[in-house]
Amino acid sequence: MERYSLKIGLMLLFSGLYLILTVPLLAEESVTTAGASQIVIIYPKQGDIIPGGKNIEMIYQLTKGLKDNGDHIHIYIDGENDGTSKRSPRSLGKLPPGRHVVNVRIANMNHDPVKVEATVEFEVTAGASH
Repeated sequence: MERYSLKIGLMLLFSGLYLILTVPLLAEESVTTAGASQIVIIYPKQGDIIPGGKNIEMIYQLTKGLKDNGDHIHIYIDGENDGTSKRSPRSLGKLPPGRHVVNVRIANMNHDPVKVEATVEFEVTAGASH
């Protein structure tokens, strides 16, 4: 019985740590700083190989800066405008097989770029993995 209780306790501890570490990444509102805005793409990572046929959820962390009034991001997939986002995660949809480049650029409320961006390149395979 003690062993069982210890296992349950450890599972709860690790589950709590997982939530503490991941929930801030998925927060609806970003952190605000007195300096310049910042953007980090958390997923997909540079060089990732992603199974085809799946919706790809981009996870990013936007830090809004009071210095440049960064408010949201503009997303470009393979050089094509794919809209804007204020919340992470953000769907990139089902991308066709091949190499893809996603570029995100921070803009202010007037959609003017604040000259802060991040780029990631990854590959989508021809079929879903089994």
